[in-house]
Amino acid sequence: MIDEHTMEFYSGKPKGKQNGANKSNTRGLRTTKVQQRELQDKSDSLVDLAKLQTNVFEGVADISLRQDYFQQHLEGLERHLLEIRVSSLACFPTTNSDECVNCPGCAT
Repeated sequence: MIDEHTMEFYSGKPKGKQNGANKSNTRGLRTTKVQQRELQDKSDSLVDLAKLQTNVFEGVADISLRQDYFQQHLEGLERHLLEIRVSSLACFPTTNSDECVNCPGCAT
């Protein structure tokens, strides 16, 4: 028989009463849908994990750049301190006389 509304074949039994095969098929379909939802949830979790991994990688890269920048500034400060130390040592008298040796900034 053909259902006039859906244009599909059916066995002639009312839809409310399903035989054992139809119940099994329905149960199998429900199980399949549950499995699909579980797979979709796992897929979404993997996408979220990949996004998190990308964010962590970007954060680590940013920290590395800042560390390099900080290291350069620290080395510059060390050079300036060394220059100050060398120039201050040059201002001290090297002999018993009171005049400075190699001190371009001193007036003595």
